[in-house]
Amino acid sequence: MRFLTMTWVTSEDGWANLAEVDISPVHARMILRQRDAFLALPFASIASIEFYDCSATFYNDVDFDDVLGETFARRLDMERCLEAPALWDGGSLETARTSCDRLVIDKDGFYWVGSDKYTSARVESELIPYTVIEALAKEDVEAGAGGTP
Repeated sequence: MRFLTMTWVTSEDGWANLAEVDISPVHARMILRQRDAFLALPFASIASIEFYDCSATFYNDVDFDDVLGETFARRLDMERCLEAPALWDGGSLETARTSCDRLVIDKDGFYWVGSDKYTSARVESELIPYTVIEALAKEDVEAGAGGTP
């Protein structure tokens, strides 16, 4: 399942404004296990935990109307995270150069964060609620593929 999300940047140095996230059923199960481990921690003061993970691609200065079409761009602006259209192909877009890409798990959902190379900016994808991937995590298990990462 591929998602497109709006992004947040921490300074004017950052220019990534769209993230593409590709999550397989196996990856969805891993994220849910990480969530369960996080929620089991005995420390109430921990807001989130981070894992090195590069499942997000950040894109620079995307003209949403031109690339995604006006209707989808308007929906993305309002909902902040949507399943990518069937014909989505980010191959023609400028990919942001990031380092230290991480998956952040908190009680409400998960998102990706990276550091824009050669700047002081940090870029984050939109928060994706766990409910979005719970059915995906069951997909190939129910089909008999099983498999754990």
